[in-house]
Amino acid sequence: MLAELLASLPFVVLLVKGKDHLAPDLGERIDDDGAGIRCPSCKWRPARTDEWACNPGCGYAWNTFETRGECPSCGKRWSATQCIKCGAWNSHEDWYEEKKKK
Repeated sequence: MLAELLASLPFVVLLVKGKDHLAPDLGERIDDDGAGIRCPSCKWRPARTDEWACNPGCGYAWNTFETRGECPSCGKRWSATQCIKCGAWNSHEDWYEEKKKK
């Protein structure tokens, strides 16, 4: 039953390209004004080098935040994104932090 449920859910597979994701690199994860991209569940920030795959879909790998969740190969729009660190699924739009007001 669990296998059937998981098979019915769309998912994005992480492809790691030799980078230690535990070492913080805030320069790649946050703007000068404090805005950025962060997992709504665990607050982890993806690096520009992190990639997700369009799966199920065309299998193309890219950083989903560069295109706001749209696969540049087939045009599939991902409404949810899975966190590489905690595995939680959240609305793709919920990952974007607003700029701090001055």
